[in-house]
Amino acid sequence: MRRTILTVALAFGSGILIMWLVCHQRGVLNASPVAPNATASNARQNDAADSQAHHTDNHSGHASGESSGHDAEHNHSQNGHDHGHKDHSGPGPGGMMRPGGMGGMMGGNMADMQALRQLLANHELVERTVKQLENGVETVTTSPDEHVAKTLREHVKAMYERLKKKQVIRPMDPLFVAIFENADKIDTVVTDLSDGVKVVETSGDPYVVKLIQLHAAAVDRFVAEGMSAMPKTTDVPKRDSNGGNR
Repeated sequence: MRRTILTVALAFGSGILIMWLVCHQRGVLNASPVAPNATASNARQNDAADSQAHHTDNHSGHASGESSGHDAEHNHSQNGHDHGHKDHSGPGPGGMMRPGGMGGMMGGNMADMQALRQLLANHELVERTVKQLENGVETVTTSPDEHVAKTLREHVKAMYERLKKKQVIRPMDPLFVAIFENADKIDTVVTDLSDGVKVVETSGDPYVVKLIQLHAAAVDRFVAEGMSAMPKTTDVPKRDSNGGNR
């Protein structure tokens, strides 16, 4: 009896095993076959995609770096230009005035600067005569305008005070530099007039006499041209061995 039951159980188990093997084999046969190169192809495609993404990232980083570098260089160039770039007083290239040049010409004296500007702005209201002397000049400068005439008198007195102290004006002009360097060799007599001022300038030094006469001509130019004459300068002769000029 026991032997019969054991035989039936073994037969049943064997049948189940056979059925599972058959079903598994059918499932394998019905599955879509995989091409031998499919896995390798997919791998290559994945690698290509990764490489392209990496290249794109590198290119973006390179472009960003170049852009940042260019911007930094541009900003540095601008800063260099700005810093480099300064506001000079005095004459520019060719003797032209730069901003702030008037203050530099007058040694920073605001009152002297304002008086000169008023006279230059109203130069058409100023009349001037110059008489050449053997040892200098005699000048008469007047104006029919009472305010301009008063400014003339004040300006002339202020300029001769500066001459005594050798407080040079127009330091970019060789003539004015030479005048102030020889200030102690110039004799002046200033006479106020109702409509202006009369000045006699003389010297016992032939070279300084020439400077005085050149200065009178320069002032004539200021009266004739006004502000446009300010950038212009005057060369001076060289002193010769005998103390004269050549």
